[in-house]
Amino acid sequence: MNISETLLFFRRKLKLTQKEMWPGHDTSAYSRIENGKQDIKISDLTSILDQLSISPEEFFLYSSIDEEQQRFRGLFQYCANHLNNQTKKNELFRYYKKMEMNSKMKLKDLSNYIAIKVFFSQYWKEIPSITSHELNDVFNYLNNRSYYVQYDYTLMSNTIFLMSDTQAEKLVNKAIPIKDEENRTATTKQFAYNLIINLITTELYKLNYEKANKYLTLAKKQNEGNQDYKYRMNIEYLSNLYLYLTKGNYQYIRKVYDYIHFLNDLGETKLSKMTEKEVERLTLTSREKDDSPINTLSLD
Repeated sequence: MNISETLLFFRRKLKLTQKEMWPGHDTSAYSRIENGKQDIKISDLTSILDQLSISPEEFFLYSSIDEEQQRFRGLFQYCANHLNNQTKKNELFRYYKKMEMNSKMKLKDLSNYIAIKVFFSQYWKEIPSITSHELNDVFNYLNNRSYYVQYDYTLMSNTIFLMSDTQAEKLVNKAIPIKDEENRTATTKQFAYNLIINLITTELYKLNYEKANKYLTLAKKQNEGNQDYKYRMNIEYLSNLYLYLTKGNYQYIRKVYDYIHFLNDLGETKLSKMTEKEVERLTLTSREKDDSPINTLSLD
């Protein structure tokens, strides 16, 4: 829903008249706002929400200023979970081709375009992989930014694991810790945290344990309010996996599989299976490099 539709939604749920929604103001002006015929100032929206005792956070859970982006994210997630749905695939591909033809993409469009290439090039032959030229352009763009917003973090999260060690480290040093973190949305912080998680995983795959530990140390310093439990659990999982790969102590791999079991118990079956495969690949890679075998535990 857009802002006008959300105002109408709450008015009907609260059983109020248009006059009661904004006492002391012209009812016809409010009517035009609710009907989408007149834009609303932030100060006026704040006044209405204050009158109704509705917090801005609650209001914007129902409302979207950017409905197009909301539709894109829904389409992206649907296609990611239903790779063989031809109708939705065609819809996302049309969006991709539209972006491909746009020589002056805004940051949001660039972020969406790169996200499609990075993810779906693994599964759909119609979507090519990101090129080294594109990756270098992304790095130069992000490196020249003095302040990162949500789409910067999204773009960085989706590409940083493809960059050189020098490029990745340079961007992380600029992006983390998050400037003005207390004022950032949960979505913005999620993408910022994801870029650290992606880097840790990448370094573990590369068997670069020293750098993985460096990023783990950095990751543990974030989210000091301890409000994002999903992030904290993810970091704890990666920390135990790192300790197992470097020390070979079974207490750490047991904690890793406790995490996988917990995901499964929560109904996150797809994520738990993906995590289990990740652990198997990482421990296998470690065994192939090291003459001394490290045995993984099964989920049985």
